[in-house]
Amino acid sequence: MRIFCGLVALLTASSIFAADPRLGLGEKVFNANCKSCHETGKASNDAPQLSEADEWRLRLAGGKATLYKNSIEGVTGYYVMPPKGGNAQLSDDEVKAAVDYIVDKAARP
Repeated sequence: MRIFCGLVALLTASSIFAADPRLGLGEKVFNANCKSCHETGKASNDAPQLSEADEWRLRLAGGKATLYKNSIEGVTGYYVMPPKGGNAQLSDDEVKAAVDYIVDKAARP
């Protein structure tokens, strides 16, 4: 029974990412590169947290293309984010996948 339950869980998780592999890539990129600023509880920085849907809605008000551009090129001013979150090795598509993952997660209750 234990093997069956594990198999069901594995197939369920696999089907979620199979339905949208971009979100799977985005989660991987987020966990490796973005999480250290965007999932800290905000005590040590002003980066919008993954759990803060209102913060992401504000950023999306300028359009997803702007959010992609800011994530790839970086942001300076009151809020500062280095280009590609400080990892120049990331491709633009990987950064966009991470943005898509964040927006998807932030939209969920």
